[in-house]
Amino acid sequence: MKKEKTMNLTKRLLDASADIWERYYKHPFINGIGDGSLDTGKFRYYIIQDYLYLVEYAKAFAVAITKESRPETICYLAQLIQMIISEEMNTHNSYMEQLNITREEIHATPSSIINKSYTSYMLDVAHAGSSLDAFVAILPCALSYEAIGRYIADTYPLSLKHPVFKDWVAGYSSEEYRKANKQMIAVLEEMAKDITENEAKRLEDIFVRSSRYEEMFWDMAWEMRS
Repeated sequence: MKKEKTMNLTKRLLDASADIWERYYKHPFINGIGDGSLDTGKFRYYIIQDYLYLVEYAKAFAVAITKESRPETICYLAQLIQMIISEEMNTHNSYMEQLNITREEIHATPSSIINKSYTSYMLDVAHAGSSLDAFVAILPCALSYEAIGRYIADTYPLSLKHPVFKDWVAGYSSEEYRKANKQMIAVLEEMAKDITENEAKRLEDIFVRSSRYEEMFWDMAWEMRS
Protein backbone atom coordinates (compact mmCIF):
# COMPACT_ATOMS: atom_id res chain seq x y z
CA MET A 1 0.00 0.00 0.00
CA LYS A 2 1.21 3.49 -0.82
CA LYS A 3 1.93 5.75 2.13
CA GLU A 4 0.92 9.37 2.19
CA LYS A 5 3.91 11.71 2.26
CA THR A 6 4.08 14.15 5.14
CA MET A 7 5.58 16.90 2.96
CA ASN A 8 6.23 17.53 -0.69
CA LEU A 9 9.26 15.74 -2.02
CA THR A 10 11.21 18.86 -2.99
CA LYS A 11 11.09 20.26 0.55
CA ARG A 12 12.10 16.89 1.93
CA LEU A 13 15.11 16.69 -0.39
CA LEU A 14 16.20 20.25 0.37
CA ASP A 15 15.82 19.70 4.11
CA ALA A 16 17.94 16.53 3.92
CA SER A 17 20.78 18.39 2.18
CA ALA A 18 20.47 21.76 3.96
CA ASP A 19 23.85 21.54 5.74
CA ILE A 20 25.63 20.87 2.43
CA TRP A 21 23.88 23.76 0.72
CA GLU A 22 24.82 26.12 3.55
CA ARG A 23 28.46 25.36 2.81
CA TYR A 24 27.99 26.46 -0.81
CA TYR A 25 27.42 30.02 0.40
CA LYS A 26 30.70 30.00 2.33
CA HIS A 27 32.78 28.55 -0.48
CA PRO A 28 35.74 30.71 -1.59
CA PHE A 29 35.09 30.06 -5.28
CA ILE A 30 31.49 31.25 -5.02
CA ASN A 31 32.34 34.27 -2.91
CA GLY A 32 35.25 35.00 -5.23
CA ILE A 33 32.78 35.34 -8.08
CA GLY A 34 30.69 37.58 -5.86
CA ASP A 35 33.38 40.03 -4.75
CA GLY A 36 35.34 39.81 -8.00
CA SER A 37 38.48 38.40 -6.36
CA LEU A 38 38.36 35.00 -8.05
CA ASP A 39 41.41 34.38 -10.20
CA THR A 40 40.38 34.31 -13.85
CA GLY A 41 42.51 31.20 -14.36
CA LYS A 42 40.37 29.33 -11.84
CA PHE A 43 37.21 30.50 -13.56
CA ARG A 44 38.62 29.47 -16.92
CA TYR A 45 39.39 26.00 -15.55
CA TYR A 46 35.86 25.80 -14.15
CA ILE A 47 34.25 26.78 -17.48
CA ILE A 48 36.12 24.01 -19.29
CA GLN A 49 35.21 21.38 -16.71
CA ASP A 50 31.62 22.58 -16.53
CA TYR A 51 31.32 22.35 -20.31
CA LEU A 52 32.47 18.73 -20.11
CA TYR A 53 30.02 18.17 -17.26
CA LEU A 54 27.06 19.57 -19.21
CA VAL A 55 27.58 17.08 -22.02
CA GLU A 56 27.17 14.19 -19.58
CA TYR A 57 24.38 16.02 -17.73
CA ALA A 58 22.35 16.14 -20.94
CA LYS A 59 22.94 12.41 -21.42
CA ALA A 60 21.44 11.72 -17.98
CA PHE A 61 18.24 13.44 -19.11
CA ALA A 62 18.33 11.33 -22.26
CA VAL A 63 18.55 8.12 -20.22
CA ALA A 64 15.64 9.33 -18.08
CA ILE A 65 13.56 9.63 -21.25
CA THR A 66 14.09 5.93 -21.98
CA LYS A 67 12.66 5.06 -18.55
CA GLU A 68 9.60 7.29 -18.80
CA SER A 69 6.17 6.21 -20.09
CA ARG A 70 4.20 9.47 -19.87
CA PRO A 71 4.34 11.33 -23.20
CA GLU A 72 4.10 14.76 -21.56
CA THR A 73 7.08 14.01 -19.31
CA ILE A 74 9.08 12.63 -22.23
CA CYS A 75 8.39 15.85 -24.12
CA TYR A 76 9.41 17.97 -21.15
CA LEU A 77 12.69 16.07 -20.61
CA ALA A 78 13.48 16.43 -24.32
CA GLN A 79 12.90 20.19 -24.01
CA LEU A 80 15.35 20.29 -21.09
CA ILE A 81 18.00 18.60 -23.20
CA GLN A 82 17.45 21.21 -25.91
CA MET A 83 17.69 24.00 -23.33
CA ILE A 84 20.98 22.63 -21.98
CA ILE A 85 22.47 22.36 -25.44
CA SER A 86 21.20 25.68 -26.79
CA GLU A 87 21.15 27.99 -23.74
CA GLU A 88 23.65 26.64 -21.20
CA MET A 89 26.16 25.76 -23.89
CA ASN A 90 25.73 29.17 -25.52
CA THR A 91 26.72 30.84 -22.25
CA HIS A 92 29.81 28.67 -22.16
CA ASN A 93 30.52 29.42 -25.80
CA SER A 94 30.61 33.15 -25.06
CA TYR A 95 33.00 32.54 -22.19
CA MET A 96 35.15 30.35 -24.40
CA GLU A 97 35.62 33.31 -26.73
CA GLN A 98 36.20 35.75 -23.87
CA LEU A 99 38.70 33.48 -22.10
CA ASN A 100 40.41 32.29 -25.28
CA ILE A 101 39.29 28.67 -24.92
CA THR A 102 39.34 26.78 -28.20
CA ARG A 103 37.30 23.75 -29.22
CA GLU A 104 40.57 21.89 -29.57
CA GLU A 105 41.43 22.65 -25.95
CA ILE A 106 38.00 21.49 -24.79
CA HIS A 107 38.31 18.20 -26.65
CA ALA A 108 41.87 17.67 -25.45
CA THR A 109 41.05 18.31 -21.79
CA PRO A 110 40.04 15.26 -19.76
CA SER A 111 37.32 15.50 -17.16
CA SER A 112 38.78 15.81 -13.69
CA ILE A 113 38.41 12.82 -11.37
CA ILE A 114 35.66 14.57 -9.42
CA ASN A 115 33.86 15.63 -12.60
CA LYS A 116 34.03 12.10 -14.00
CA SER A 117 32.92 10.58 -10.70
CA TYR A 118 29.95 12.94 -10.43
CA THR A 119 28.68 12.43 -13.97
CA SER A 120 29.27 8.67 -13.74
CA TYR A 121 27.15 8.62 -10.59
CA MET A 122 24.30 10.48 -12.29
CA LEU A 123 24.41 8.18 -15.30
CA ASP A 124 24.64 5.06 -13.11
CA VAL A 125 21.54 6.16 -11.20
CA ALA A 126 19.75 6.90 -14.47
CA HIS A 127 20.61 3.53 -16.02
CA ALA A 128 19.90 1.47 -12.90
CA GLY A 129 16.80 3.25 -11.62
CA SER A 130 13.62 4.90 -12.77
CA SER A 131 13.07 8.16 -14.58
CA LEU A 132 12.32 9.68 -11.17
CA ASP A 133 15.64 8.43 -9.77
CA ALA A 134 17.45 10.02 -12.70
CA PHE A 135 15.56 13.28 -12.31
CA VAL A 136 16.44 13.51 -8.61
CA ALA A 137 20.11 12.81 -9.31
CA ILE A 138 20.15 15.67 -11.81
CA LEU A 139 18.11 18.14 -9.75
CA PRO A 140 20.73 19.47 -7.25
CA CYS A 141 22.71 21.04 -10.08
CA ALA A 142 19.79 23.08 -11.41
CA LEU A 143 18.36 24.11 -8.04
CA SER A 144 21.67 24.86 -6.33
CA TYR A 145 22.83 27.10 -9.17
CA GLU A 146 19.69 29.17 -8.76
CA ALA A 147 20.27 29.42 -5.00
CA ILE A 148 23.92 30.35 -5.51
CA GLY A 149 23.17 32.83 -8.28
CA ARG A 150 20.57 34.61 -6.17
CA TYR A 151 22.88 34.58 -3.13
CA ILE A 152 25.66 36.23 -5.12
CA ALA A 153 23.36 38.80 -6.74
CA ASP A 154 21.81 39.73 -3.38
CA THR A 155 25.04 39.73 -1.37
CA TYR A 156 27.32 41.23 -4.02
CA PRO A 157 25.16 43.41 -6.30
CA LEU A 158 28.25 44.78 -8.05
CA SER A 159 28.92 41.26 -9.37
CA LEU A 160 26.25 42.01 -11.97
CA LYS A 161 28.62 44.59 -13.44
CA HIS A 162 31.84 42.58 -13.23
CA PRO A 163 33.53 42.38 -16.66
CA VAL A 164 34.05 38.61 -16.44
CA PHE A 165 31.48 37.21 -14.02
CA LYS A 166 28.41 39.36 -14.71
CA ASP A 167 26.82 37.08 -17.32
CA TRP A 168 27.23 34.02 -15.10
CA VAL A 169 25.63 35.76 -12.11
CA ALA A 170 22.89 37.34 -14.19
CA GLY A 171 21.96 34.03 -15.82
CA TYR A 172 21.65 31.98 -12.66
CA SER A 173 19.94 34.73 -10.65
CA SER A 174 17.45 35.58 -13.40
CA GLU A 175 13.70 35.30 -13.20
CA GLU A 176 13.78 33.11 -16.32
CA TYR A 177 16.04 30.59 -14.61
CA ARG A 178 13.85 30.65 -11.49
CA LYS A 179 10.75 29.96 -13.59
CA ALA A 180 12.48 27.06 -15.36
CA ASN A 181 13.36 25.52 -12.01
CA LYS A 182 9.84 26.06 -10.73
CA GLN A 183 8.61 24.00 -13.65
CA MET A 184 11.17 21.30 -12.88
CA ILE A 185 9.86 21.12 -9.33
CA ALA A 186 6.26 20.85 -10.56
CA VAL A 187 7.22 17.96 -12.86
CA LEU A 188 9.13 16.27 -10.03
CA GLU A 189 6.16 16.48 -7.68
CA GLU A 190 3.85 15.03 -10.32
CA MET A 191 6.26 12.16 -10.97
CA ALA A 192 6.56 11.48 -7.23
CA LYS A 193 2.94 11.82 -6.18
CA ASP A 194 2.44 8.09 -5.52
CA ILE A 195 5.82 7.04 -4.12
CA THR A 196 6.18 5.04 -0.92
CA GLU A 197 8.12 6.09 2.15
CA ASN A 198 10.93 3.70 1.25
CA GLU A 199 11.14 5.21 -2.22
CA ALA A 200 11.24 8.71 -0.73
CA LYS A 201 14.14 7.71 1.52
CA ARG A 202 16.03 6.32 -1.48
CA LEU A 203 15.47 9.56 -3.36
CA GLU A 204 16.77 11.52 -0.37
CA ASP A 205 19.99 9.54 -0.52
CA ILE A 206 20.37 10.21 -4.25
CA PHE A 207 19.75 13.94 -3.83
CA VAL A 208 22.15 14.25 -0.90
CA ARG A 209 24.88 12.41 -2.81
CA SER A 210 24.51 14.65 -5.84
CA SER A 211 24.51 17.69 -3.54
CA ARG A 212 27.79 16.48 -2.07
CA TYR A 213 29.19 16.11 -5.56
CA GLU A 214 28.20 19.72 -6.25
CA GLU A 215 30.27 20.82 -3.26
CA MET A 216 33.18 18.70 -4.44
CA PHE A 217 32.89 20.29 -7.88
CA TRP A 218 33.39 23.75 -6.34
CA ASP A 219 36.39 22.38 -4.40
CA MET A 220 37.78 20.99 -7.63
CA ALA A 221 37.38 24.33 -9.41
CA TRP A 222 38.96 26.27 -6.55
CA GLU A 223 41.95 23.95 -6.34
CA MET A 224 42.08 23.35 -10.11
CA ARG A 225 42.31 19.68 -9.27
CA SER A 226 42.73 17.30 -12.17
